[in-house]
Amino acid sequence: MTVLSREKDSFDFWYRTVQPLVPTPRTHIIKTDLDFAPLMDGATPDGFEAFCQRIAFAARKVRYPAFLRTGHTSGKHNWCSTCYLDAEAEIPSHVSALVEESYLADFFGLPTDVWVVREFVPGPVAFTAFNGLPIRKERRVFVNAGKVRCHHPYWPADAIKRASCPDWVEKLAALNAIADEDLAEILTLSATVAQALPGAWSLDWMLCHEAPRWRLIDAALAEHSYHFEGCQEP
Repeated sequence: MTVLSREKDSFDFWYRTVQPLVPTPRTHIIKTDLDFAPLMDGATPDGFEAFCQRIAFAARKVRYPAFLRTGHTSGKHNWCSTCYLDAEAEIPSHVSALVEESYLADFFGLPTDVWVVREFVPGPVAFTAFNGLPIRKERRVFVNAGKVRCHHPYWPADAIKRASCPDWVEKLAALNAIADEDLAEILTLSATVAQALPGAWSLDWMLCHEAPRWRLIDAALAEHSYHFEGCQEP
C-alpha cells in the first residue's frame, strides 16, 4: 500500500467528505502523535493516560456502548477486546489491542495517528460470530467515477467463523436478502457519495432500527475491499 493510498484509506479522509451528505453514526476523530510502540513490549508510553482520557471524553459524548477504531482498522473480528467499548475501564486494554492489530496487520504496520470514537448503531442482531461480533443486516456498494457500479451482501457465508447458533446459515441468508425499498434507499445514498468521492470506493451500509434506517458505517478504496466472486464489475 502506497503512502497516498494509505492517506485516502484513512477514516478521516473520506469521512469529512461524506458526513454532511448522508446519515452516519455520531463520530469523534482524535489525532495524536503518541508513540504507541512501548505497548508492544508491555510498557506504558508517555502520555498514554492522557490519550485514554481523550478517548473517554469522546465516548461519554456518544454514550456507552461506543465503537472504537483507528483510522485504518477496527479489529472487529476480535470485537470484545478491540472495537466494542462497554465502559471507560476498558479503554486502555482496547487501545492496546488495536495497536497490536495495527502493528501486525501489514508488513510495515498500519498507522495509529488517527483514532475514532463512534456511536454504536442500534439495530437487530441475527447472531454473533468470531469473538462476539454481532452479525447484522449490512450492504456493500461499489462506486466508481461518480456512479454506482454494483452491490452485494456484506457477509459471504464462507467468511463466518464460530457462529453463536446452529441455524446461522438460514439467518445469514435472511440478512443477505434485501427489500426493494431498502435497496432503492441505499443506492440513492450511494450515488450521492459517489459524486463526492473521486475514484473507486466500497461503501458499507448498516440497517438501524431508528431513523434514519440506513447509515454509512465505513468506506474504503475499492482495490482494498472484498468483492463477491462472479460479479462482472471490476
